[in-house]
Amino acid sequence: MGRGYTSAGLGKTIAVRAAGRSLFVAACLVASGCANATVADDLTAPAEAEVLARVVEKTPSTTTTTAAPTTTTSTSTTTSTTTTTRPFNPECANLPSEVFEESAAKDALAARLETAMAHPGFEGHDVSIAVWVDGWGDVASLNPDLELLPASNQKILVAVAANEMLELSSPLTTTIERSGNDVIIRAGADPTLAFWRLESAVASTGLTSIDRLIIDVSGYPQPAEANGWLDWHMPDFVGPLSAFMVENNRWTQDEQLLTHPDRTNGERLAALLEARDIAVGEVVVADGDIAPPPLGEVITTIESAPVDALIRTMLVSSDNQHADLLMMELGHESSGIGNLESGALAVETILAERCAPVDGSIGDGSGLSRANFRSARSFVDILTTVQGTPEGELLRSQMPVGGVSGTLAGRFGGPYAGRVQAKTGTILTGRSLTGWAAMANGRDAIFSIIVNGEPRSTGPAQGAMDALVRVILDT
Repeated sequence: MGRGYTSAGLGKTIAVRAAGRSLFVAACLVASGCANATVADDLTAPAEAEVLARVVEKTPSTTTTTAAPTTTTSTSTTTSTTTTTRPFNPECANLPSEVFEESAAKDALAARLETAMAHPGFEGHDVSIAVWVDGWGDVASLNPDLELLPASNQKILVAVAANEMLELSSPLTTTIERSGNDVIIRAGADPTLAFWRLESAVASTGLTSIDRLIIDVSGYPQPAEANGWLDWHMPDFVGPLSAFMVENNRWTQDEQLLTHPDRTNGERLAALLEARDIAVGEVVVADGDIAPPPLGEVITTIESAPVDALIRTMLVSSDNQHADLLMMELGHESSGIGNLESGALAVETILAERCAPVDGSIGDGSGLSRANFRSARSFVDILTTVQGTPEGELLRSQMPVGGVSGTLAGRFGGPYAGRVQAKTGTILTGRSLTGWAAMANGRDAIFSIIVNGEPRSTGPAQGAMDALVRVILDT
């Protein structure tokens, strides 16, 4: 895989310092809206606190819903352009075009969706919508190639690549080794580590006096903060990034944890060991500047749940830490370099191998980064490449289920319960929803709806989104 690749959207940023909500809002709008992570990522952002916003020097298409929106039904032809070198699969150019049937039922659905896309809840916002139906192909769209902040729909990309690249039945492992009177903890990007498990594991070495407690994160050279995060995201909405993430890296709001999470977690562990009468001389972090120690005697390992379970938690609960560490692990698995940039390349390589689009840009796995941009058509095309395959059925089973589970438990209930499997996104400046719908006529539909707007203005969009999906379900 091309080692010289630089992931799109990870480039130049501008620091904007604002005192008060109005200037902060202006900074967000320069980036075409503030991005997303979990269900309530930015909804409780500080109203008057001084904030430092990183504004990515990239804007979505100049076409917006307020300036001649592009609405197509049945025969959408708009394409997006890419200016960054990406993984490319030449075999995709030779694939035969799929032939879809035409019918009055398809045309009727297209007409009803066109009405649904005119819902007042979408007015005044940047909107990208695409709807595809099995056997019918593209049925309707609105600005389908408009690249917007995808919010937690970004986690779909992580899931697609992780299902393909990682061993789903295996855990992520943290190894505890002993070398003389040193204890070595080799971090493995486990997002579920807890101090009590680390204490017990280190105690099992039998040492009552440790010369050096060495935290080896050398395989994961990732800064604590992803490109495109806002300064107030940590620790309220996400912990600082680290392959040695303990208790979500949110167990304290101390600045030391936010800037040096590996060392701070190591020092906290040392203090807990001291309380158990296990003396620790010093904490050493092998992060590349300090070379990792040679292999010692493996005493024990700490294992996460299987990767499949981590993916399900990431999607169903919209867990940010799971998403970003899985993205780092994708980079480590593919190149030996466990960071978000190498993870982004791994994601795009998997997409290219499947002849799925590699347009848009990737800043992180969680959807928090303002460097993430993707269109509704891109999401739909990604899901259609796995539609009807074992990989597609797996991904669909990992999603929140309407009226049943996770972030969709309170939506699409009653007669619609169990018929929508989709990833949600709810943020300060937008909403998103991408996934599958089981139609009344027995067909499967794949849809993506992304809405960006001014802070706290997109609440009505959720009603519009749900109404559109119900039109699909009723057909």
